[in-house]
Amino acid sequence: MKIAFLGLGAMGSRMAHNLLEAGFKLAIYNRSWERGQSLIEKGARWAASPREAVAQADVVFSMVSDDQASRNIWLGEQGALAALTEGQTAIECSTLSPSWIRELAIKMDERNAHFIDAPLLGSRPQAEEKQLIFLAGGTKEYIEQCDPLFKAMGSKIFLLGPTGSGAMAKLAINAIFAAEIAVMAEGFKMLQRAGMGTALQDVLPELPIMSPAMKGVFALMMKGDHAPRFPIDLVEKDLRYFLESLKDSSSAPLIRCAHDIFRKAQISGQGGQNISGILNYYS
Repeated sequence: MKIAFLGLGAMGSRMAHNLLEAGFKLAIYNRSWERGQSLIEKGARWAASPREAVAQADVVFSMVSDDQASRNIWLGEQGALAALTEGQTAIECSTLSPSWIRELAIKMDERNAHFIDAPLLGSRPQAEEKQLIFLAGGTKEYIEQCDPLFKAMGSKIFLLGPTGSGAMAKLAINAIFAAEIAVMAEGFKMLQRAGMGTALQDVLPELPIMSPAMKGVFALMMKGDHAPRFPIDLVEKDLRYFLESLKDSSSAPLIRCAHDIFRKAQISGQGGQNISGILNYYS
């Protein structure tokens, strides 16, 4: 299969690398050429626009930051959608709002293209180690046809239902995780203020209340390592999209509280920090 990959940020570049390493022919597009240079050196074909990238592709992946970036990739001047033809498959891996995914699905259907929304779980280390988990919404037949592509980048793929199911599941999972991290940071900061932070720093990771992901973030907190893996800017965006997708956001008071905390951290200038940087919010 010939693949087009649109968006070569921290995650997209690693995913594209794994597809190339697996032997797939790859056309790539990114707003800045520099992001694709290492892939070009390994055999990828650079495209000057999304439209050019998808022109000869069987499957198109998009991995960008938010709804607006996705809209620009697909519908902007020289956007990818205009070049899609009947039978091509488009896979949106970005974490986006369900409302935009549904709108995009309608536009894909008008082009007679197959559409899968498949946002992923994992960060840069999981992308590098081909351990991403994909949450897919769409038709089982088309998802199974793309199984070799998903396996080149990840360890698991779950079919969750019709188009839009992947987007909703991803936002809910990220909301749960963000709320957990905010509570952990708040609780540990209270322990520090009570003079028990040092005593319990090595104890907390050993307790069953700490998931592997929480342990990983806690370790970064203790090191003061807030280099962006899952930046607070994106955490805030995901929480906002999740709340906007609910018919009544008042039914999710804890998620609303978590969003308020990350939004305030963002406003204070912490948006570029990793989610672990939320510990500093309580300082």
